[in-house]
Amino acid sequence: YASLEETKEEENKNKVDDLTQLFERNKLNEVNLSEYTTVSMVFFDLDNLKMINDTHGHEMGDKALKHIASNLKELENKGHLVLRNHGARGDEFIAILFETKKEEACRLTEEYRNKIKKDKIDGLFNVTVSIGIATYPDDGKDKEEIIKKADEAMYFSKNRGKDCITCYSENMKKEMEVINFRFEEIANIKKGSKIIVKSWRNYGGKITNNLE
Repeated sequence: YASLEETKEEENKNKVDDLTQLFERNKLNEVNLSEYTTVSMVFFDLDNLKMINDTHGHEMGDKALKHIASNLKELENKGHLVLRNHGARGDEFIAILFETKKEEACRLTEEYRNKIKKDKIDGLFNVTVSIGIATYPDDGKDKEEIIKKADEAMYFSKNRGKDCITCYSENMKKEMEVINFRFEEIANIKKGSKIIVKSWRNYGGKITNNLE
């Protein structure tokens, strides 16, 4: 007979998120990257969830999350895995794209980014996502490293203006250092220095995919 701890662990691995009907992040523990030639890990972050909740109410925020989930679920029909990532904000999703190289992952993800923002939620607002991609074994030799780098790439997308895709690269890390420096510079200037703020917005507002 299975112990109580083993039963609980099995239940956690197969736990489904009530709102989106997607597996929760614990399901990721079952994925062994070494069983595949290549795997791309994609992090999706719903942009501006707090603003959606504050402006339209939490019900609309939930609808936005369900809208993303319903689109990403299509990836499961192609043999991939999609998870709800319950972080501090609860606005993230993870797609594990098996036997998918970085270039193909970027193309496929761009297709879903456009699908997600195409329709308005209850006719009120469009949903956008910031996306980060890291690929095994190109970007790392184990799951933890790929997760970390996909997460970094996603935050790079958010810092660059949101509603875009970033594929992890060493070049991205160098650009991130420059962006963080510029952001700190702006944070330290006096109120009303519009020229520097404008230069930050121009610097961060043009989005490109960092495919090497």
